[in-house]
Amino acid sequence: MLFRSQDLVARAVPVDEGGLADAPAGALIVSNTENADTNALVSSGVLKKVADIDELDGRPFFVVLQR
Repeated sequence: MLFRSQDLVARAVPVDEGGLADAPAGALIVSNTENADTNALVSSGVLKKVADIDELDGRPFFVVLQR
């Protein structure tokens, strides 16, 4: 099932890894599971893991994080 939420598309902005800690509270971030910068922000409590996005073989590849 494909969702097309135009209100989210209109509000999406690219952010480099250096600006993730300054993202607005409640912001959702999609990152690769192996990204050292986002993993460090999760470990320090700046970001919270919300969900994994799996590859077709079932392995997590992306992660949804919340500020």
